[in-house]
Amino acid sequence: MIEHPVTAPPRPLALGEAPLRALAAVHGAFAARLAPTLSAPLRTFVDVEAGVPEETEAPVPSDGGAPYIFTAAAAGGAPIGLALDGRLAALLGEHLLGGSGPLPDTARPLSAVEHRLVASLVARAFAHLADAWGPAGPFADAPGPDAAPERPLTPGEPVVAVPFSVRVRGTVLGLRLFYPVALVRAALHPHPAAPAAAVGAAGLPVELRAELGRTRLRLADLDALAEGDVIPLGQPLGAPLAVDVAGRTAFHAAAGRSGDRLALQILQAHDAVFLV
Repeated sequence: MIEHPVTAPPRPLALGEAPLRALAAVHGAFAARLAPTLSAPLRTFVDVEAGVPEETEAPVPSDGGAPYIFTAAAAGGAPIGLALDGRLAALLGEHLLGGSGPLPDTARPLSAVEHRLVASLVARAFAHLADAWGPAGPFADAPGPDAAPERPLTPGEPVVAVPFSVRVRGTVLGLRLFYPVALVRAALHPHPAAPAAAVGAAGLPVELRAELGRTRLRLADLDALAEGDVIPLGQPLGAPLAVDVAGRTAFHAAAGRSGDRLALQILQAHDAVFLV
């Protein structure tokens, strides 16, 4: 895996609506996996939310210190880039070294040791991305998230960019993924003669998330929680549970069991044909 400081001027390019919706589903699953990976070294809750995929140009390398783009090898050695907000990179670098300072007001250069530690964490993020895509994705037959691509992202080449908001201690920071457009098209449409809905998007794994309920606690009450305490939730007993797909409520369901496992029974479908 290699890294470069970048800027990324946008320029719209052409990609169909259905593939972009499929990307949204994949990256919603990636965001759910990435959040605990970032939360652990920062020792605080980090929320990651995927934005709308956009068509743009590959980042242009610059002499600035941030943001940084890390690249990993996808299928055929093609590059996939992950651009990390400079302030987030600095916070991660400090905490991975055992520090506990606050989020810096501005980005700063990372030391060589911080670079290695942050790069190792980003490699885990690429592994989460491969899991989110599944066997039909661009990491199929790839050499692995630690491997360097056969070439860097070429400035100006057509890419699909996926933005993420990373909320840390009340501040929203940025993270972006960059795919060569040709790589995305190959992942979503492996057989050009077949319909996209039947071949590409339909074969992607999609994560469903059912929410039991939410509530708020004062920090003092949270610190005082002990084994056996009960936390009332806002969800009424027997109310249907919202089932989210890529950050959208696609279904409402009732909780139940299937054999010895928890299960859901779909009661209402709001957007059943989500990917096509």
